[in-house]
Amino acid sequence: MSDHPNANLEERLQRHQRVLEVGIGDRTGLAERLHDAGIEVVVLDIKPIELPMDIACIQGDVTEVSPDVFRPMDAVYARRLPPELHRPAAVLAETLDADLYFTTLGGEFPTIEVETNTADGETVHYRPADSHMVL
Repeated sequence: MSDHPNANLEERLQRHQRVLEVGIGDRTGLAERLHDAGIEVVVLDIKPIELPMDIACIQGDVTEVSPDVFRPMDAVYARRLPPELHRPAAVLAETLDADLYFTTLGGEFPTIEVETNTADGETVHYRPADSHMVL
């Protein structure tokens, strides 16, 4: 595993070919590392984002964006995802038939049914594409 704060999440995302990061903000390191590893990365944020490499950036809100903009997608992920966006991110992932991975803002709990994995101090919540979990 890597020696950085998102090592647990990054390890899981390495299993995918094409991923969407929701709400990247100014934390571009994970998207850049995934891109460097040969994974196609697309990012979505409500603000315009500039990345130092060839990563597709789409300005929009996860609660309103059309999934057709992202098809196909293997995984949707978000770091420090606030509780009010757990369900919209899960709906987007489900619509794209993609796995969902996210971390929370800290002491918060997921507001949707997920599997949870903690390694090296990082908790990642996971919802597989073929999930039969309750939204």
